[in-house]
Amino acid sequence: MPPDRDLKLAFSDVNHFYAIGSNRALVFDADAISGGHPPIIVAKFDPNTEVSSITSDGRKAILVVTESPEHVRLVLFDTTTGQREAIPPGWYDSADSETPAALSGDGRLLSVFSASGIADSPLAVSVYDWPTRTLVVKRTSEWLSAGGAYTGGVTSDGQIEFVSTRGKRKLVDLKTGSLLAWFGLDSVRSPDGKWVVDFPDRNWNESAPRDALLKDGTSAQTRGKLNFDPPVSDDESYGTMSGAFCGTTGRFVAARAQSVALYSIPGGNLLVSFPVSSWRDPKADEMEVPTVACSPTGTRVAILSGSRLTFHDLN
Repeated sequence: MPPDRDLKLAFSDVNHFYAIGSNRALVFDADAISGGHPPIIVAKFDPNTEVSSITSDGRKAILVVTESPEHVRLVLFDTTTGQREAIPPGWYDSADSETPAALSGDGRLLSVFSASGIADSPLAVSVYDWPTRTLVVKRTSEWLSAGGAYTGGVTSDGQIEFVSTRGKRKLVDLKTGSLLAWFGLDSVRSPDGKWVVDFPDRNWNESAPRDALLKDGTSAQTRGKLNFDPPVSDDESYGTMSGAFCGTTGRFVAARAQSVALYSIPGGNLLVSFPVSSWRDPKADEMEVPTVACSPTGTRVAILSGSRLTFHDLN
């Protein structure tokens, strides 16, 4: 599987799996793949296309199409039909080549981020109800850090977050705008917002924990940690991990450069470790962290290492 920029992976069910990147959208039937059948190409994209966001089931995606240095288009793409719908240009600044847009997990809410530069509340997230094409709410925030880049949008469970590349995620309530919690940049949120796995990232804080902490998705209170074996190394404590929840099944897949393993939520106990030889692309850099996805049933895991995509069945 040739790698794409901004490649995003998602299971719609235990058999059907979407891989959506800057060049094309693919749908895999995992059972058919094991029988030697290739994936189906749903669509090929124009050059200079980026994937901004996908739904939890991979069936919808936001594409950012750069037509010139001064003009971009936002498009909602349906991976099941190949249909493309223009996102109303009045919702975003078409002259901003880095317009961040996001979808809620169910695809009902669509958000657009902007930074006005106004001193008191320069960061803004506008959330729209896609079926009715109406504005739901606009929330603003002060700067999150001294320097860095900013973005933000609707979360999988329908809250709003503001993000700084200097290690911070600020979660606010969509309805009231009140602050809910702070999380790390390299954190992964469950589809229902109940849990967050906060991976270690000491780039901006050397005293930050080295563990992958399991936190309450609303309050950010620490409820436990993933029991890694081997423990987190120095190199791994600087934002080099990724992961994916298995729907709301109480399972989580954590990916490290030398390890991919499944853990229980909320216990954090190791359930199974996938042998490196079963997923690693021999041509991939040894320090490259694979991309992972898990089915909503928690019974199938996809691992992308370099250009090698593998599926793993679980009990």
